[in-house]
Amino acid sequence: MARARKTATPAAPVLETDVVETPALETAPAPALDLSTLGEFGMGSNAETAACPHCGINHTDNGMLRADDFAPNSNFTLHQLGLQHAEFSCMGCNGEWGPVREPYVVPESKARGKGLRIQKDRVERNGIKQPSLGGACRSVWDACTEMQALDPTKPLAVKQVKEHAVTMGWNANNAVIEFYRWKKWSAPTPAELEAVAPATEVPAQA
Repeated sequence: MARARKTATPAAPVLETDVVETPALETAPAPALDLSTLGEFGMGSNAETAACPHCGINHTDNGMLRADDFAPNSNFTLHQLGLQHAEFSCMGCNGEWGPVREPYVVPESKARGKGLRIQKDRVERNGIKQPSLGGACRSVWDACTEMQALDPTKPLAVKQVKEHAVTMGWNANNAVIEFYRWKKWSAPTPAELEAVAPATEVPAQA
C-alpha cells in the first residue's frame, strides 16, 4: 500500500500591519557643566578620584594652581596679574574651573593727578582695558610701549620696567603689575591669531 506524500504547509505571508515598530525613546540633552560650581577636586570628590574637567587627569598628582598662588619670578599672585580668573587651574592643560574671581583693580598711586577722569572709550583686548590717559598706570603702559619699540626683536623684560620705575620714582610693585597687564593686553587676540593661521585644505572627494 502506497503511503500518502506529505506536503509542506506554506507559511503565512507577513503583512506590513503585522510589523510593530517600537518608537525611539527621546532622551533629553545632558545639561551643560557649570565649571564655577566645581571644587578643588574638579570632577572627583577626593584626592584619589580628582579629575580635571578639561583634560581628565588627576591634577592633584600632576599639579594644580590656585588664583592666590604667586606667579613665577614675581611677588604677585596669578589673580593680581590677570593670569588666572577662576579659583583653580590644571598645570597639565591650563584649564580653569571653580568660582570666577572679580578682576583685580590696581590701586592708583598717590601721585595721581587731580581731576583725572576715567575714559569711557578705553580699548579692551584679551579681557583687559587700557588705563585712562594721565594716570600713573597709563604712564607705565606708555613707558613699556616706548621701551619695547626701541628693540622690537626682543621681548621687554620685567627687570627693565622695575629699573625704569625706580628712575621715575614710581611705585615699583604697581609698575610690575601694570607691566604684566600691558603684556597681556598687547598680545594677539584669539581672533587675530585665527586670521593669520594658515587655512587647512580639505582634500577633494573622489
